[in-house]
Formats: sequence, structure tokens, C-alpha cells
Amino acid sequence: MKIGNEININQTGYKQIQTSARTEEKPATIQDQISLGSSAENVKSGSLAKPETNLSTPENKPAQTCCEPSALAASSVPGPAAAVVSTLSKDDLKKILENLESDKVAFFQERNLHIPVLMGKFKSIDADETAKILTEGSAEDKQRLKVQTQSDIKMPIFDEGDVKELEAFHITGNTASIPHPELAGFINDSIVSGLEFKTPDSENIGAYGAYNILTGGWPGQTENSSAVELNRNGVAILSLNKEKVSDPLRLKQDFKEAWNAYNELEKNPQSLKLVSKEQSGTSFAERANIHARLLKSEFSPDNADNVYSVIAKRTDSGEKFADVANIFFDMQGKLGGKTNTLETLQAFNYARVNLKSNPRLEKSFIEFYKNTLDINESIKGLRVMTTPVADESFDTREKALISLAETAGKNAVSAYETVVQFLKPGDSLQQAAEDFSSLMKLKNNSVQDTSHTQRAYEYIKTKLADSAEETQAFKDIYKQLGDVEKTVELIETLKKPAGDSTFSERSELMANILKHVYVNFANDSFTFVTRNTLPGEKFADNAKLFSDLLEAMDNTYETLDVASNAYFYTKQDLKGDPVETQSMVKFIKAGKRLTPAKAAIARARTDVPGSDYNNRTDALAKIINYPLFEEAYVIMSSSLFPGETVSQGADQLVAVHKACNNNTTGDIKKTADKLAEMKQKYSSDHSEFNKYINFIDKFKEMNLADEAMKTVKQPVKSESYDDRVKIQDELLNIEAQAKGTPSDAFEDYKTITSKLAPEETLTEAAQRFKSLMNMLRNEKSGATARDAFTFIADEVAKGTFLGKTTAEVTKDLIKELLISDNLKDAKEQLIHNAAPQTGGNGKNTISQDDEYVIIGGIKLKKKKTE
Repeated sequence: MKIGNEININQTGYKQIQTSARTEEKPATIQDQISLGSSAENVKSGSLAKPETNLSTPENKPAQTCCEPSALAASSVPGPAAAVVSTLSKDDLKKILENLESDKVAFFQERNLHIPVLMGKFKSIDADETAKILTEGSAEDKQRLKVQTQSDIKMPIFDEGDVKELEAFHITGNTASIPHPELAGFINDSIVSGLEFKTPDSENIGAYGAYNILTGGWPGQTENSSAVELNRNGVAILSLNKEKVSDPLRLKQDFKEAWNAYNELEKNPQSLKLVSKEQSGTSFAERANIHARLLKSEFSPDNADNVYSVIAKRTDSGEKFADVANIFFDMQGKLGGKTNTLETLQAFNYARVNLKSNPRLEKSFIEFYKNTLDINESIKGLRVMTTPVADESFDTREKALISLAETAGKNAVSAYETVVQFLKPGDSLQQAAEDFSSLMKLKNNSVQDTSHTQRAYEYIKTKLADSAEETQAFKDIYKQLGDVEKTVELIETLKKPAGDSTFSERSELMANILKHVYVNFANDSFTFVTRNTLPGEKFADNAKLFSDLLEAMDNTYETLDVASNAYFYTKQDLKGDPVETQSMVKFIKAGKRLTPAKAAIARARTDVPGSDYNNRTDALAKIINYPLFEEAYVIMSSSLFPGETVSQGADQLVAVHKACNNNTTGDIKKTADKLAEMKQKYSSDHSEFNKYINFIDKFKEMNLADEAMKTVKQPVKSESYDDRVKIQDELLNIEAQAKGTPSDAFEDYKTITSKLAPEETLTEAAQRFKSLMNMLRNEKSGATARDAFTFIADEVAKGTFLGKTTAEVTKDLIKELLISDNLKDAKEQLIHNAAPQTGGNGKNTISQDDEYVIIGGIKLKKKKTE
């Protein structure tokens, strides 16, 4: 057995064994643990090893015993395990008992006298007499036999089974020879390691006593107990009973926790001494864990010790120490660090000393403190809680205060007083508290800024109490602004009548204004609309127009000025015409300025053959951001092919402009002239022009578009032009996903067409290329895929791969890429696999499943790809 960094523990359950024969199982290794059932060494119980000593025993070391197993005959023995043991001759039994005597094991017999002064007295007997009683004595004689090991008390010795147990623990160390070998091994190893087994009243019972108690005890004996304690250096680190030792996994975990807890506490003897003291209903490991939690929230072990002592002192009879400790931790839970520990301890003390006679108030105080983290506020809260309010019950007052504490924190009582102050007949205190809390949360979820919420709550209750609509509008604006004074100012503005408007229409306009205008200008903006709503006009229409213009400006710096001027223009110059008004909104949204929007309105009025008004406004909106857009619009409109709309012409213009300038700047009038020249060139073949524009739009660069179109137009085997365009489009998409450029996509197309295998179509080759791209997905995957594609074509052409097709070699390369870090290694491995000297017998074979690639019979886990 080992104590230290590596300790063995057998995981076999402690099942009752019916024969002494047993197959040893190799123990599993556990860190920082002593072994359960590993000892097979002849160890003297008086020689206690230090915890750091390595006490592991060779697995096959023969047990030292005075007699051979072949000399033993089977018989039934009434030992504590009720198992079949070997019947010993008197001489063999005597030899064992003599060996035990030499190991300082003493034997006694209780005096058979009924004289009161002599009752319970024992006489010492030797091994010979003990053997004689065990083999020839009456049942009464055997009942009076006792044995005393190096433990503190005398224990029964009923039969040969007990003798075999004593031999195993004190002579041979071979605990595998007795029933319950795993438990026996654990007990023996623990004692050899320096641990002790004691009764709850601190009597040392040794290995023999612990074993018998934990396996059922001695029938009819008053010494029988239900539990023993495992002591380490005088500290009871683990309490054991029959139930616990019957579950080896639980025993293993409990022991590990106790052992590690002791190791940690040993660093501070004062803390170890404190935690070693028994506490009601709480194990050593639990107490150590409580102390460890205190250390995490304290600045020093001394502080942790002091808090631990107070918790222990405040644990009343009948309470579990761990439950009381949890009360403290619960109160400390929201501190968020090493702060306010003293105040929390004072609050804990206050609750346990002053309120323990009233568990209801104690619970309320603790819950209140958890949210306020202020003992004085919590005491004040209790006092207020017990003060009647109208006909509200204590339960209601408690719930109201605690719900306010959750949001108002240290200001909970002040918030409660505000709620009570503005209660009206018929109001619910609980509902009012919830209303205050919800209002509190509106202000950026603040839990401390109570004064603003109190002013807001007072305003709602005194000025808006009869209007749910106004109250909701106040909450909406307050949530957006977080400023009670400005919210009150805006609500007062909304309450004033304006033309035919309703409060709902006015509040909707204000909400839209606040989305796009600084709050300091909100009132001015609102007033602007109300003042410019003329008699006979609908407020809702003007509010919508102004809101649409603000939305179109999209929070630019000049939002209010442009929207205001555009508003005047639509009302005065456009006479409120709904069609042109919507066009103005569209142009403002596209250009963000008023002057171009006015020019676009004027231009949209001029007819263009084949295009209606909406088509013309769409076209103008597409180019309104460019300088000289009006001149460009005129040139573009005059060069339309028959059947084209001006909106389609605008799309062509923008595509060519971006291809010429690589951005949205530049003189678009020059682009319009170029577009007109291009259309003149293709005037006899409109479909060819449309193809050209399509390439310009996709490749975003004139020269590249020219070259790509010429290349894609060239026939490739039997594929049609549309097939070739589709392949080029797919390459553009896959390169975009891999962060490649249109130029990369064109290079991909040229590589595929130039390295096409004789047996495959362009579509099949493109699919192979896309498979490589997907396998090599990174920012340079296009270039790497072109490299791989070219490599395959060249090597297949040279006959490197023994007649394999390009499709087959591509699959082989992809398999290599699953396990290779880069293309270079994959290509080298592929060439190596194809070399004749690597031979056959499956050495070059590659197969795969969902998780592994198998190369030459060797399984390699696949590299994960996204």
C-alpha cells in the first residue's frame, strides 16, 4: 500500500465471501489515497508507517503462516462473517495463538463469579489455555473469552474464525485469506499507515475490532457498536458504518475527500485543531470544506478560523453545523469578493441571537440582508415589516419589502416608504411594490439609483394615475432616456392637445423623434410638426411624413435640418402630393441630402420611353449619390436598347462605373458616355451586350471581365456556353466563401480547362476541383487547389500512378490530405505509395470510415475540417 502521490484502491465491492479461496485483482491507481485491499505483507501491527512512506506490497509475496492450507479441513464457524473457515488441530491453533502472544496480543477470560465486586473482572490466560477453551471448552467458556491487541479494549474471541482474523491482521498480513478481503485489506493498510480505528467514545479498537464491527459485530456482545471512526494523528477524519463500507465507490470518494482535506488543513495547525472538533451532523470532510470556503472569502486563515468559530457557536442543539454554515454563506453570497465579511458576520450573529425564537422573522431578515447587504437597513426593514399598513397582512408587507430589496438594495426601506406614501384606497401594496421595482429596472437595470425612481413613481402616481396610456408612454420614454426630469418634460408636452391628434398619435411621433434626434432637440422637433400642421390637415399624416424623413436620414449629423427642410419642400413645393412625397422620402434615404433629392424629383417628372414614374424614381435613387448623376441619367436614358427600362440602364451604369473605378466615386457622367459607346458597339447584338454586362458585374474590373468573357466563350468539349458560365459562377461563389477574389476564380477556370483529363467532361473536372477546394479550405485554398489539380494531371500523364484515372488519384490525394498537415506532405506520400519498391501485401492500400483513415493497415484518426 502507498500513501502519497500514488495510492492503490481496489474497486471490487465488499461482498460476503463463502470460501477462503480468492483471486487477487490488480488494484486501480488513485491519486493521494491509501489502498483498499492491497496488503499481502507480513507486517507487525505495532510498526506504524509514516504517511509519506511507500508501503506497497509485492502482489505475489507468500503469506507467512504456521500451517499449510492442505492440512486444514472445512467446517462451519459462527464468526461475524458467518463464513466457512478451516478447522484447525489444537496444536496448529496453539501455534497461531503463541505467535499472536509474541506480537503482544493478550488473552483473557472473564471471571465466572457473581460477587458484585468481582463482576466484569478478567484473568489473564496464555495461548495454551486459550486454545484448549476454543477446541474443548463449553459454549459458556467461549463466551467469556476476550482478546486484547495493542488497542485499548478487550474484545470477544469466539472461534477459530476469529483466530484466523487475528492471524491475518497481526501475523501474516494476508487479509485475502479471510471473508470480506477488500474491507480487511483497507483496514489493515490504514493501520499500517499510521491511522487508527476508534469507537465514537475514542477507544482504540484496532484492525480486529474495526473489522468485526463493520462486518456485523460479535453476536450478543455489549461491546458491539454500529460505527467506528478512522483517525489520522488523533483526528477523526472519517466515520464508518456497515452501510458505508458496503459501497466501495462511496468509501473511496469519502476517504479521498477526508484525506485531501486533512492535507490542506495540516498547513495551518490552528485551523486543523479547530476543524477537528466534532460538529453536529457534519463530517470532517464537510467541516473542512466549510473552512475552505471561508478561506476563499477571507484575507487570512485567522479570519476564516474566527468566522468558523462563530458559526460553530451559533449552531444550536439539534441543528446540523453544515446547515447553519450554509445560512452564513447564503447571506454572504452576493458580496462578490472579500468585502463586508465583518458586517455579514454581525448580521448572521444578529439573526441567530435575536431572531432564533422567531424562525419566520429570522428568515425574513436573512432574505432582506442578502439583497441589501446592510445590517442596519435589514434591521430597519424588520421594524417596518412589522408595522401595519392599511389592512395588508404581514405576509404581504414582507413580500413587498423583499421584492423592493431585490431592486433597490440598501434603499429598499426608503422605496417602501414611497410606495406606502402614495397608496390609494383599493391599491394593493404588493402590486404597488412590483410597479416600483419594474420602474426601477427600466433605468438601465440599476439596483441602487432609487432617488430617480422615487421621483418618477411620485409623478406617475400624482399626475398620471388615471391614464394607463400616459403611464405607459412615460415608462417607454423613461426606459429610453433614463432621465426622469427630461421624461417629465416630454410627457407634459405630449399631454397638450395638438389639432386633431390623439395622445397615442403624439406619443408615437415622440418615440420616432427620440430614435433619430438628440433628446435636447426632441421638444423642438415635436413642436415643429404641431405648428406646421395647418387647419384641415391630419396630424397623423404630418407626423408620419416627418417620421419617415427622420428614418430616411438614418441618424446622420444633419438629420433634423434636412428632415425639416424636406418636410417644408414636400408640403409647399410638392403640395403634399402623395406620390412625389414618397419619392422625396426615397431620394432622401438614398442620398441623405436635400438638393440632389429636389433635382431627382424634377428629373423623375420627365418621361422616358418604356419606363413609368416608379421605374424612373428607382433608377434615380440608384445613382443619386454620384456627382453629375443628372447628366449621367440623361445620357444613360438616351442610349437604352428597345425594351430596356431606365432602371435596368441604371444597373448597367453602376456595374460599369464600379468596374472602371473600383469604388463608388469618380465622374459617373464619363461612365455614362462609355456605356453609350459600348451599347453602340453591340447595337446589333443586344444579347452579347447583356453577357458582357453580366461579366462586368461579376468580375468588378473591366480588363478582367473582358478576358474572362473571351475565355469562357471558347468551347470545351461538349459543354454549352451556359454550362461554362455556370461553372465559372460556381467558382466565383466558392472563392468568395474562401475569401478569394474574382481573379482567383478566373485562374481556377483556366487551370481546370487546361488540365482537363481526356476521359472526363468539364463539369466532372470542375467537381474534382471543388472537392479539392473544400478539402483545402483556407484563405489561399484556390491557389493550393490549383497546385493539387495540376499535380494530379501532370503525374497521371507521366504514368506515375500505374494506370489510375485522375478521379481515382484525386480521391487518393484527398485521403492523404485528411491526415497530412499540408499539400506537400500529401503529394510526397502519394508518390511514395505508388513507388514499386514499397511492394504489395496491402502496404499501399488506403481505406477510410467516418472516423479513421487506414493506410497499409495502420489506423490514423482523421483531422477535423470545418
